[in-house]
Amino acid sequence: MQGFILMTLFLWTTLAFAASEEQPYAGLESREIKALSKQQIIGYLHGKGMGLALSGELNGYPGPKHVLELAESLDLTVEQRAQTQQIFNAMQSQ
Repeated sequence: MQGFILMTLFLWTTLAFAASEEQPYAGLESREIKALSKQQIIGYLHGKGMGLALSGELNGYPGPKHVLELAESLDLTVEQRAQTQQIFNAMQSQ
């Protein structure tokens, strides 16, 4: 009987530990806005962005800010720079 109790306790502890490792969002429930990090909130409030362009940029679609930063190396025309600047300005005003 004692062996059964020890085995049950061991299995319960192992399962509890494994379950805690599988909870990648543990601790996020205490955030002011649960789905956003403090850095993302600050970026949003200051118009700096929230890192939401990452998936686009990783797939070859940079946001307007980065296009403007790389305008020379991208060899943008005056018209392309102006259009990109308009997009960036519109994004900032929103």
